[in-house]
Parts: sequence; structure tokens; C-alpha cells
Amino acid sequence: MEILAAATTSRSSSFSYDQRISWYQHALDVTAQFEGFLVRAWNGFLLRDDCNLDNWNILVDKLVKRSQGNPCLLVDMTLWGGRIGDVDPTATAFPWRNALYSVGIMVMVPIDSKDAQFVYCKLVQKVDKVWKDSSIQSLLQGMFINYPMKSLETDPKAYATAAWGHENLKHLKNIKNKYDPQDHFHSALDIPTSK
Repeated sequence: MEILAAATTSRSSSFSYDQRISWYQHALDVTAQFEGFLVRAWNGFLLRDDCNLDNWNILVDKLVKRSQGNPCLLVDMTLWGGRIGDVDPTATAFPWRNALYSVGIMVMVPIDSKDAQFVYCKLVQKVDKVWKDSSIQSLLQGMFINYPMKSLETDPKAYATAAWGHENLKHLKNIKNKYDPQDHFHSALDIPTSK
């Protein structure tokens, strides 16, 4: 799924809550400048049932081969698996426990490089087209709540479903409606209420 992310440094682990919300609002601007880079990323989870050689060949062909030789395109395929999958997906808010890999690609253009905005826009268009027009998007599920997703920002229901899954979202909405029906406690990454 498409996300906007910020190029962070080791200081990122010490962000306060207010800084995270500020970062989120800042990252929603498609031309966000953060830590000296224009950044945009796409990400999703490759689930156990979809992990086979044919699908890996698609991911390698569409992401890895197309990004080779371009220092502004970074592909990330992080192994998950392990004990995280032993926990029932509905036992916590995070439903993507059966994912074997987190797969993504990031555009990172140094703000001080020549024609940075032009290069950034062209790369975003190129990656967005490959991500949407190929089978990549259909192979990957969900999203990390930690990342704002530009393509889902106008539809809180789609955003919440991608973050928490259908079953978990129902449970989280019930909790939210029971304990905070007026939505007093909210943030940019909120559980939609039934208001």
C-alpha cells in the first residue's frame, strides 16, 4: 500500500507524541521535506499463502530490477515470520501476524540535489504507476499504522481497515464507541467512530 514516510535518524525513537502528530501532518504533503529529503514510500505485507516463487519473481522484476542503478529508489524486503505468527491475529490490534515479509519501495531525493522537486515528482509518478498497474498491489496486504497512507487519507474506513483488518476494526470500534463515544481522544491515526 502507498505510504508517505519521513527519512529519520537515530533521534526518531525519542519523538514525543506532539512531534509524531506534527510529523504525520507534515508527511501528508506530497512534497514533504524532512531531514533534508523529499520522501514517499509504498509498502505492504506478503502473507504466508502468497509467498511462492512466482510471486517473488514478480516482486523482484517489478521492484528490484527497476530500481537498480538509481540511488534515489530504495527497495526493502524485510523478513518477518517467527513467533509473531503464533499469536492469533485478533488477539491484538495488529492483524498482519501471518505476514512473512514486509515489502516496499521508497523514493528519497536529497532536497539540495539538482532539480530535486522535478526528479522527485517523476520518480513518484513512475513508482506509483508500477505499484498500481502491476500485480504488486494485489500481492500485498494491509499496512503499518506507523505510516500515513496518502492514497487512503480521504477514506478513514479504508485506512482503518488496511491498518487493523476487518475483524480487529469491528472490535476496536466497539471499544472506541463504548469508552469515547464523543471522540474526545483522537489523533491523525484514529479509529473511526460511528458518529
